[in-house]
Amino acid sequence: MEEKKIKTEIFTCPHCGNKTDHKELFCDSKDVFIGFSSNGDKVYTQDYTIVYKCPTCSNLTIKSFIADEIDDFGGEINMDYIHTIYPTQKEFPEDMPETITKTYKEALRVKKISPISFSILIRKGLEALCEAQGATGRNLKERLLSIIKKMELPNKFVEMIDSMRLLGNKSAHEIDFTITNKQAESLDYFFIAIIEYVYIAPNKIAEIQKSLKVEN
Repeated sequence: MEEKKIKTEIFTCPHCGNKTDHKELFCDSKDVFIGFSSNGDKVYTQDYTIVYKCPTCSNLTIKSFIADEIDDFGGEINMDYIHTIYPTQKEFPEDMPETITKTYKEALRVKKISPISFSILIRKGLEALCEAQGATGRNLKERLLSIIKKMELPNKFVEMIDSMRLLGNKSAHEIDFTITNKQAESLDYFFIAIIEYVYIAPNKIAEIQKSLKVEN
């Protein structure tokens, strides 16, 4: 089977958020057994692993896909939908509202090129969380506190959430205010910690409890 040669592909860089033409640095492929044909012959497909370099930030991205995925996209590869091996991508539970997932992914796209925009979008993510959880209160601070009480989150979350809210406020309203990359990393960590408690942990607990019932 002839190896598919890809020199460049346009997709959104997971490092800097720019949608640009990435240069292929390395391509490896191998045959993967997928079953038998109607006459009993073994059927194989090609499994590709490709390393790309972003021309904007010079960071590397590793993508992996099988030949069958090309057919799924009508013979063309939409690299924004192809699995990214590196950098690793955060996966959220299916029942987490799309408004939160979409806002967070949008924030990640600007995290390194504009930390201040990242902080504003993270604040927007908190607002989406409040909306999804039916939080009550006159302002974002009160609504977030109602979630903490409702979910019985640790007291440390009060400080975490307040820091996120205040940085988002200052980023949006103070012209001379700046956010460092280190602060952006902290905001990212805090936001994921909240999502872990509110959505991911309950799902994992439910899965374990379900498996225990099956065993019993």
